[in-house]
Amino acid sequence: MGHEILKRIRKNLQRTFAAVCGIALLCTVGYGFGRVVGNRLIAWMVLGGKRFPLIIAQPLGRYYDIFSLINSTDPFSRLSGYYALREAGIMDDRFFMERYTLERFTPIRRTLLWLVSFSRNPSRAVEWYASVYPSSEKSLQEDIVRWMYRLDPVFCARFVRDEKIDLPRILGR
Repeated sequence: MGHEILKRIRKNLQRTFAAVCGIALLCTVGYGFGRVVGNRLIAWMVLGGKRFPLIIAQPLGRYYDIFSLINSTDPFSRLSGYYALREAGIMDDRFFMERYTLERFTPIRRTLLWLVSFSRNPSRAVEWYASVYPSSEKSLQEDIVRWMYRLDPVFCARFVRDEKIDLPRILGR
């Protein structure tokens, strides 16, 4: 009888040890997998422009705050909101182009010009720059030419030739 109890105890210890080892192994593999896949998933969401999964991964309050800032009546709050969009990696050049036409505050318009320069479609950006150039203030026109030159020097060379713009003066050469 004592021998049978020892066998049961040994068997229970073996099962317990196997379960603890299995759980430890599962936790280690899960942690490693989560680190590798999690980092790539976040990079995919931010760089790929996929916003819905990002809401799950990060606090919704942050996006509500940005939304509130960019739709504020206070121009300085809107300016902060546009910088927050850049910081959050939410770069939608069409949105910035549309907002440029709505804004009247020069520092915000300058910021929006700068944000458009990060477009993933440089040809669309330089064509848009060319379209808003005539209706923009002189100081903004110089910024437009600088961003245009940075994105597509060939297009910019044609544009400044057609518009008779002194490019070396604007670029400080």
